[in-house]
Amino acid sequence: MKTKIAGCVAAGLCLLALAWVFFPVSVEADHQTFMPLTADEFAQVRAEAIDAEASLRLKGIELIAGDPASHSIQFDCKGVPVLTLINGPIVLSVLTMVDADQRAPDVVSFRGRLYPRLKESWEQPIKDPIPTRPNVIEAFVLKHREGIDIAADCSSTL
Repeated sequence: MKTKIAGCVAAGLCLLALAWVFFPVSVEADHQTFMPLTADEFAQVRAEAIDAEASLRLKGIELIAGDPASHSIQFDCKGVPVLTLINGPIVLSVLTMVDADQRAPDVVSFRGRLYPRLKESWEQPIKDPIPTRPNVIEAFVLKHREGIDIAADCSSTL
């Protein structure tokens, strides 16, 4: 009888471990596309982002800009992506993560200053429903398995 109970407990723990490893989670983003920027134009955007990072760093926002030849930049709020710009050969993709306006309003302001210079792409991605915030279970898994704390707030100085 004890071996049956131990076997059931072991099987339950294995199932729980599998659920932990394979539970699907994601951080949703609003995806907008624009005509690609020239290398010089993107270098200028990159330089502006680097200049803005000095004040943003005080709020826990980090810029991942790569080397000068990089075609992408990303702003992270305490390790959580907030805004990603990818300047591809066909389109410039702007990915704004859910709740970015609340968690990192200064980054959204940077994006807003950028928009007037961009020309909307003729082919917009198929719009999904409005991005939703992960539920409690997804937030728990993101935080403890993936190390992404979606509650990270970079709206005020540290």
